[in-house]
Amino acid sequence: MSDAVINGIFVLSGVFLGGLISWLTSFLQFRQERLDKYLFVLLEKRFEVNQEAYLFSEELKSIIHANEADRNTTIGKIQKWYNSNHLYLSPSVRMTFKESVFEAGTYYLRLDDYRSTGREKGWDAKETKQKRDELIEIFRKITSEMQSQIEKDIDEGYWRKINRKV
Repeated sequence: MSDAVINGIFVLSGVFLGGLISWLTSFLQFRQERLDKYLFVLLEKRFEVNQEAYLFSEELKSIIHANEADRNTTIGKIQKWYNSNHLYLSPSVRMTFKESVFEAGTYYLRLDDYRSTGREKGWDAKETKQKRDELIEIFRKITSEMQSQIEKDIDEGYWRKINRKV
């Protein structure tokens, strides 16, 4: 073959290879930008859902001593919200959220049991004191554990992911 043909093949190979490298670089850059946008949308939604969960924890605090109808209505609303949004919450927040809602829903039963035991066995009885301590622990869980878990999740996970991109 002549030198001109060989040089032409090398030039065409170089152009093809250069185009391929340029296209591959553009494709990878586009893919990374798309993933970054997806991550930010997901983080924004997770932040919004965590904020709503935090507000629902405040609502749980206010209903544990409410009448049964109000308590059931609020817990039903919270459970409906949870079923629609729980995948945006971290596993630890999910677990704490479900437990807190359950504890808020059954708190009045435990409170009635405590009062009944206190009246029957006396307020200074060991069993009565044990039930009171359990109520205090459940109240603490309802009123602070979920919020603490949400704050921890946001502080440790959310901001680290945001800082990765900045």
